[in-house]
Amino acid sequence: MNKKILLSLLAIAFVGAIAVGGTIAYFKDSEVSSGNTFSAGKIDLKVNDVDNPGVLFTLDNITPGHYYDAGTVKVRNAGSVPGRLSIKIKDPISHENTLEDPEIKAGDATSTEVDPGSYDANEGDGELWDLCFMRVYVDGNGDGKYTCGSDGDCIIEENALDKTDYYHFPIDEDLFPIETNYYCHDEYIDLDPGETVDVGVQIYFYSDDGGGPAGGWSRNLPPDETGMSDDLQFTIEFGLEQIE
Repeated sequence: MNKKILLSLLAIAFVGAIAVGGTIAYFKDSEVSSGNTFSAGKIDLKVNDVDNPGVLFTLDNITPGHYYDAGTVKVRNAGSVPGRLSIKIKDPISHENTLEDPEIKAGDATSTEVDPGSYDANEGDGELWDLCFMRVYVDGNGDGKYTCGSDGDCIIEENALDKTDYYHFPIDEDLFPIETNYYCHDEYIDLDPGETVDVGVQIYFYSDDGGGPAGGWSRNLPPDETGMSDDLQFTIEFGLEQIE
């Protein structure tokens, strides 16, 4: 047999043997990662370190011509993601309670709200809501009261409670964004996980003698005697929403 033919036949036989016997093996290795997990963060708002804290602000025996600090509460982001704070004043009501002689002389009567203004936000027949100015603020220095111009104290919202369609404290509306000219540097309060902010409420009882914030005494107020023995009540709602 020709030598070239013989070599060709041997080569074909070798290739065939490889095809029949399988492929050539290479080095290899593998690793396994198990238990891979994705977990959701949470928003958790605490006021004075509890949920639904009940009554937060009370004042007794307030009289015309004075400011009253109702105190502060600590609002905390107890969650795991950053959140943006919201605050709403809701459900305003003023009760007449007893009808004293000075109230009657000033024109007050049973089941009657003396309201010379053009706007009426509150329920009830008491006049105290109409006679007050409210300030909601950040107590930046932690002293439990609002001090104008103090380091860190910042007005979130302030206004007469119930005067005109244009001039009144916003009801059932988010008090943010902040008007940054009132000692506030940011329009919103954003809280990182674990971060807190102290929020306070201050009230001014307008007087017939004049003065007070924004000259509210001249804005169609009822006589201050009509607020005698009355009360004002409201709900304050704090919210925290995830920051995108």
